[in-house]
Amino acid sequence: MKSALALVLAFVSSVACGAGGSTYPLEQIEPDYSDKESLQRGLATYSHYCMGCHSLGYQRYERTATDLGIDPEIMVQAIVPSGKKIGDLGGIAMPPRAAAEWFGAPPPDLTLVARKRSPEWVYTYMKTFYVDPTRPLGVNNKVFPKVGMPHVLEPLQGLQHVVCADPMAGDELIAQ
Repeated sequence: MKSALALVLAFVSSVACGAGGSTYPLEQIEPDYSDKESLQRGLATYSHYCMGCHSLGYQRYERTATDLGIDPEIMVQAIVPSGKKIGDLGGIAMPPRAAAEWFGAPPPDLTLVARKRSPEWVYTYMKTFYVDPTRPLGVNNKVFPKVGMPHVLEPLQGLQHVVCADPMAGDELIAQ
């Protein structure tokens, strides 16, 4: 799970990744932007788990392919949505109005998130979803409380529960 998150984070922050915030402590990380294979795996993870809702609206597919050392033909076959061209910006099919209705707000464009926040914010955010039956989607987040996003990496991470192992230490996230 940690490696999948690192891959997504490295990819998203490499193309320049906004949303709520808290005072939850962020994990310190050091993405390796020179590791093209890792960044390519991050792009694949983004395309499988994030691309349905989050655009890369300020990044062209062609630039992503060039930056990550991906053959343009492979990029078109594997990543670029049907009907789009490699020179297009990284949009999504979901209409913003529908997204706002389903999730309470349109999902942010990921070319802006890491720049607005930080790679550490994105990494910690993706790792801190937990079960919360009071929320519409059944999960909440330590970094961005009351977020309207589902826990899309749950198949990789599993569901976490907040427990207080030591009353003096505060809450901990414990995987199920």
